[in-house]
Parts: sequence; structure tokens; C-alpha cells
Amino acid sequence: MSEPLVSVIMPTYNQAQFIREAITSVLKQVWKNLELIVVDNYSMDGTEQVVASIMDERLRYYKFSNHGIIAASRNYGIKQAQGRYVAFLDSDDVWFQDKLMQQMNVLEQDGRCQMVFCRFQASNTDSEPQERIFGPKDFRASGYVYHKLIRYNFIVSSSVIARKAVLENVGHFCEETSLAHAEDFDLWLRIAHNHRIVFLPQILGFYRMHMFNINVDNQRLQKALNVIDKHLSGGLTGEREANRAKANFYFREGWFTVDKDVCFARACFRNACSLNFYNFKILLPSLMGLALSFSPLLYKFIRKRDLDKRLGRLLLNHQSL
Repeated sequence: MSEPLVSVIMPTYNQAQFIREAITSVLKQVWKNLELIVVDNYSMDGTEQVVASIMDERLRYYKFSNHGIIAASRNYGIKQAQGRYVAFLDSDDVWFQDKLMQQMNVLEQDGRCQMVFCRFQASNTDSEPQERIFGPKDFRASGYVYHKLIRYNFIVSSSVIARKAVLENVGHFCEETSLAHAEDFDLWLRIAHNHRIVFLPQILGFYRMHMFNINVDNQRLQKALNVIDKHLSGGLTGEREANRAKANFYFREGWFTVDKDVCFARACFRNACSLNFYNFKILLPSLMGLALSFSPLLYKFIRKRDLDKRLGRLLLNHQSL
């Protein structure tokens, strides 16, 4: 039996220094039956020349103006896709050679599974591995995981492969500006709401850390809150769960910014408390965070010895710290 076709969607903009490595990581996959659809938002740094220099009939290149909304580029790519399955890779990230093979084995053997994701390891601009791992810290992230996922987005976009049919069923990426840089979180939630997804605990790629995506990360608190509000207004979640999820995001953002912006961190802790005042699993850590914001040395001591992660496993959503 021949391998089913996988369509890989790669949006890009001014990533000439990284895109060759990203493209090569797709074309060298053990799973050979694929098409790579590069959607270029009219880059001005030589990206087109880099792509044109790569000779492979599976590579397709499109220019598309997304007006600053990367979701539009991904949706354009999905519309061009001819495969039964659709995978996503950002043009600054890299796949390991067996990434698609391992995920396709799951999708082909489990007819109920609609989406598969895995873990990624951070790397720097020179593709050198870093200590940080992106993905669930708890391996119980398979199945119907909407109620876990809404509390923290533990899915890396470049790790995802889904059946094209489920993307057509739930709708593609939301192109509203209020969800920019969090449109992936919204889509994974919509898929997870009524469909089974599977998490592979293997590390199957590199997530490249550089100035642009670090700056984007700094905007994601408000974007994540917008996603939760969207799901609340759309009836996909209730007010109690929405407030619990928001509190979780506020606490996490506060905890990781205590030593960077103490005023902002304290505001986050206060918001977490006000949203879930009667839930000690949020109230207790938030009050602790608020107290530690006045004792930076003790905060650094706790972080250095990973005591916060132990507390997080006991009290918070398992992805929080």
C-alpha cells in the first residue's frame, strides 16, 4: 500500500537565514510522500532566491500578502493542500528525520485520532540545542484534552499534523487580529473539544529561539485571554472553567516576570486571586507569588532549586511551571 500524501504548510516572512534548514528538514523526512507548500508574505531579504535554489518537485512556492496575519497564510496553504493529512512547520523551526513517520504511524493505525503532536527542543540561532523543552510535562496529554489544554497551550504549532477533514470540519485558523499569535491555540482547542488527539512524548524537532518569537511570546497573555473569551462566548466552555483558565494564565505570567517587571507580576497575581478567590489551588500559589515579589532572593532560591515546579505539580495545572 502506498503512503498517503502529507501536505506540509510553511508560512514565511524574511526568514532567509533559517528557511533552507527548515525546508531541508522536510524534504529529508523518512516519510517521502509529501508536498511542501511555502507561503511567502512577500519577503524582502532573499527568501525567494533561497527557495528557488532548492530543486525538489515536492516543493511548491506561493507569494501571498497576509497583511500581518499569519493565520491567513496558513489558511491559504491549507486551501492549496492536496494531501489527506496536513502538517505545519514554521520557517525558523526544524524537524527530525523520523518526525512524520512516527506521527503517521499513529494516524494510520488509530482511526479515532484526528491530530498528533509531539515535543520540541529549543535551539539558538546557530541550531545549537538548548535545555528548554516545549510540550507537555505530563505525558497524560492524549485523548479528549480540551479541559487541560484551555488552561495552558502546551502544543507547539510546528509539531502538529492533523487530518485535513477535521480542519474542514472545525474551520481553519481564525484570522481576527485579536487572536494574532494565538490563532493556533484557538484551533487546537476547537479540534480538542470534540475529537481525540494523541501526544507523542518523543522530541521530534527544534524550536528556534530568536528575538522575533521572544517578542511575540511577550504578547501572548492577552491573546490567550482573548481565546478563552471567544470560547466562552461561543458556548464551548463555561464561566467557571474560563475563569479558572484565565487565572492559570495570569499566575504563570506573573511567576515568570517577578524578576523582570515586579509591578506587572503583582497585577497578574491579584487578577488570578480575584478570578478564583475560592479555589485554593490558584489562591495559595498566587498569594505566595505576591509575597515572594517582595523577596527577590527567596524567589530566585526557589526557582534555582525547581521548588516551584514541585508545587506546580501538586496544585496547578501540570503545564503551568
